[in-house]
Amino acid sequence: MYAMTEPAIAGRCTLAAGNRATCDALLAAISAVYHLDDAGCTVLDVELRGGKPVLRIDRPPAFVRGVATVTHRVGRARERRMVAAYHGAQIEWAERELPPPRQWSPRCA
Repeated sequence: MYAMTEPAIAGRCTLAAGNRATCDALLAAISAVYHLDDAGCTVLDVELRGGKPVLRIDRPPAFVRGVATVTHRVGRARERRMVAAYHGAQIEWAERELPPPRQWSPRCA
């Protein structure tokens, strides 16, 4: 659907290997951003980790498969950090579960 190609810098012949990997990762990130936008998601943050693009998003697209989770506590709430592969990138989002409200009970003295 989105074919990402080299930027229009025809006078540029080659890139060093490290820069080529960074450029490829950035092109994958751009492609993933377009796909996520089509799915109605908002990309909050983009970074490269070990040559792989990682996109933090507001919510997952409906058709994401193969999700991994890491759960930890944030105050009284439980937060699950969700991670999935998506169009050559890794996407991450958070899901928070609030505990039920505490019931008030009168105590006898």
